[in-house]
Amino acid sequence: MKKNSYHLYWVTDADGAEDWFVAARTPQSASRFYEDYIGMDKNDATAELVLSNIELPEFECGSPPCWLSLNDLQALGFTVLNPEPGLSTVTLGNRTFSEGYFEMLLREGDRIAAAARAKIEPMRIRCSGKPHVWCSPASRMEKKWVS
Repeated sequence: MKKNSYHLYWVTDADGAEDWFVAARTPQSASRFYEDYIGMDKNDATAELVLSNIELPEFECGSPPCWLSLNDLQALGFTVLNPEPGLSTVTLGNRTFSEGYFEMLLREGDRIAAAARAKIEPMRIRCSGKPHVWCSPASRMEKKWVS
């Protein structure tokens, strides 16, 4: 192995929340980068070697250890099936890799929250014709009537 050579690792964790590719010299370095970036405990991530001695003129996401961008992966021979951030899917040979689903969960949570906000009961009007308003965010359960 050349002194400056990097390898491509598919790094995962038990819940699959952020699975993605890391360029690093060793599987331990790839796992440690992932754990530090995500904020996980040591030894919570696993790095699987995908390609050895990868060569790119420059890594789009910085110096290794680093994440690989879709452009980096394409330069290494991957085919991008879904380029959507948070839902990216790529193939290499007969293997398909799908980005961890954490971003998708955040988007789904935002979608659910927006739908819930849209369903909030329309503002009621008192007999005086003035609407009620909510108190401070900490006490949203209490209604305060505007007089």
